[in-house]
Amino acid sequence: MKSNKSLLSIAVLTALGCLSSGAHSAEKSATVPGYTEAIDEFVQDATLSAAAFVDTRIQKNKIGEEGELEDALNYTDYNLVLAFQSGFTGDNGIGVDLTGLYAGTLDQKTTECTEISYCSGWSNNPSEDGTFKFTKAAIKYQLANVNGDFGYTDMGVGTLGNVWGYVPGTYRGAKIFAAFEHFNLGYAFVDSHTATWQKTVADSPDGKLNYKYIHAAEITGNIAGIDAKLGLGYAKLTEEYATAWKEIEGGEWVQGDDDSSTSLQIALDYWGESFSLGYDVYMVNSERDYAGLGAMHGLKFELPVGGLTWNSELQYTHLADATTAGPDGFANRMVAGAYSTNAGTFSLWWDAMSDFNQNQELAWFNKVSYSFDNGIWLNGGVVLATIGDDQAYMDKEWAVNGNIGYTVPTGNLKGSTLLFHVTHLNRNEQNPDLNGGWYAQSQQDFRLQLIMPYNFI
Repeated sequence: MKSNKSLLSIAVLTALGCLSSGAHSAEKSATVPGYTEAIDEFVQDATLSAAAFVDTRIQKNKIGEEGELEDALNYTDYNLVLAFQSGFTGDNGIGVDLTGLYAGTLDQKTTECTEISYCSGWSNNPSEDGTFKFTKAAIKYQLANVNGDFGYTDMGVGTLGNVWGYVPGTYRGAKIFAAFEHFNLGYAFVDSHTATWQKTVADSPDGKLNYKYIHAAEITGNIAGIDAKLGLGYAKLTEEYATAWKEIEGGEWVQGDDDSSTSLQIALDYWGESFSLGYDVYMVNSERDYAGLGAMHGLKFELPVGGLTWNSELQYTHLADATTAGPDGFANRMVAGAYSTNAGTFSLWWDAMSDFNQNQELAWFNKVSYSFDNGIWLNGGVVLATIGDDQAYMDKEWAVNGNIGYTVPTGNLKGSTLLFHVTHLNRNEQNPDLNGGWYAQSQQDFRLQLIMPYNFI
């Protein structure tokens, strides 16, 4: 009996034929030396995997001093993901990556976009419930020390990151990497994007992209035992977005005249025998979003303590003009006003409801984690933050959060995880008139997630 991978060759032969140029000829037939070997590598190195995700979440917000906690999110949604990754047609060859997603809801008590089932703008999109989309359809290649892909794919190059659901969002573009003896280079170009929970660009909150295209580049390597990355990015903004009227410090309204946004990231990580230390800075120079430069700095420290692991991280944000950014603060992505259509690569994230990104905000996060031998693991964290900008609508915020999970260590369900997450966030309001009536003063988040991966081949 033929193996499953051998049977898959029937399905991929036609695809490979389509990728080949020219008419049917002897040079393209399966009898040509090397052709059968290429097909065999394409198939034998292929993987077919699936994953099921079920997400139940209740998030409550309180607006203002006199407000009460009310449901902002209350849902149970699911994602079903199927991913095929071919091998390459040789050491210098091509391959195909395909990922598809079914997304839907089992129970919805609120209309706010959950970012798990499909959405239109800021709301759920019941008309697309239980439907399918390709999140990745890319041709990949490798040639000597060069590799990459193009088509509908994910990113993670320079300052251009991924918008995440349970799988990354979908950029239309290409990326290429080149590996050298002491360093690596990367470059990416994109001109479109849909988040995991969006079927089309029209489903984004603005109903369109606020940029025409994005370039991103990076150089990575190790310098004296320190992993180092320099990332760069350039976004060409649409005329409509670039020339929009904005308020600047002092209350004056001006019309934008700069259609570019540039970004830079420097990341340094040192891994000692019993600890790690890192620094990450993500900067965006945008007249449209910040009337100049905005930046977020992060310091990271990790230390095992007995059977525990202690993480301590410090984050500081500053803006050229906080009035232009408004209560949203600094968005560590290439185009701030284009939510869900692009993302950055800043490494600090605390899953604590707030981004802790107001002008002159200093935030300190501490987390302790522990893993048992039977697959149970847990952690708990605290964030304390103070804000030096007296024009911000709040002067401090704090949060506590924690997770408890179980991951199946062996057997057919190996890797399956059940996770419970909880967060409480509180903000001290100092300028009620600046919050626009929507910014929550306190939030509570309860989330139960089931993750079940499975590999067919």
